[in-house]
Amino acid sequence: GRSYEREALVEWLRRNPYKDPVTGVASFEPLGFTPNRSLLEAICEWRRRHPAAHAPPKPACRPAVRYAGTADAASQLVAAGDSETRQSAARALAAFCDNWTADNKIAARAAGAIPPLVAMLRRAPEADAAALALWKLSREDGNKVAIANAGAIPPLVVLV
Repeated sequence: GRSYEREALVEWLRRNPYKDPVTGVASFEPLGFTPNRSLLEAICEWRRRHPAAHAPPKPACRPAVRYAGTADAASQLVAAGDSETRQSAARALAAFCDNWTADNKIAARAAGAIPPLVAMLRRAPEADAAALALWKLSREDGNKVAIANAGAIPPLVVLV
């Protein structure tokens, strides 16, 4: 499965009923959703350990991709979590960067998200989530350079 910020997902589905948010492909059945409790808990734990790195959490420590702290938390989870958590964090970063403004993409780069994502490209179960996040990050020119400098091109070529 994929992880999305609830507000962003609701807005997407309002504008694009029954379409997958990643592929845009229409589904003939209503889409089902389950809260990603492990990612929520991991982000909340990271926030508790790094209080100076983010704005105060929203009620119930609900992750919000438009929150600067979430970019930091997700980039750390990509680097340090178990495989499933790294994949969820990479998808959260992709959602964080899934818009055409540069702010979120620059924040993710500044939080150090690119090197761990490039490392994930070399691990088969994690490569797709990492490639998705890097693709979203690459929509900002400075990130294109940082992604190439981090060595992403050879493993991305292997994926295609």
